[in-house]
Amino acid sequence: MASALKVTWLWWKNYWIERHTPITTTYDGIWLRTKSHDRIILGLTDQAKADIGDITSISYPTKTTELHAGDTLIEITSNETVTTFKVPVGGTVSKFNDELVQYPEKIGQNKLADNWIVELKGD
Repeated sequence: MASALKVTWLWWKNYWIERHTPITTTYDGIWLRTKSHDRIILGLTDQAKADIGDITSISYPTKTTELHAGDTLIEITSNETVTTFKVPVGGTVSKFNDELVQYPEKIGQNKLADNWIVELKGD
């Protein structure tokens, strides 16, 4: 019983830390959050969202794509233009935010913690 309680406590602790860790690193409209020593979460900053306007679609790299610093991370289409964002660090795409894939307009409505775009497995 004690081990189940410990596992539950550790899960909630990690979940809380992940959701409340301040984002301190931004690069050209992309924020980064280190989830563990080899996993990095990338998202779109509030300023970049405001500059783009109403988002109609997001083009993602495919899963397991290996990206190098400076490669195209995403292309965002708005009513006015297409904006390209570069990846600030290298890694392999391991996960997408499925909600934003299906409903890209939600990126402007969600809290910053819910606006992550991709998760990379660091090199």
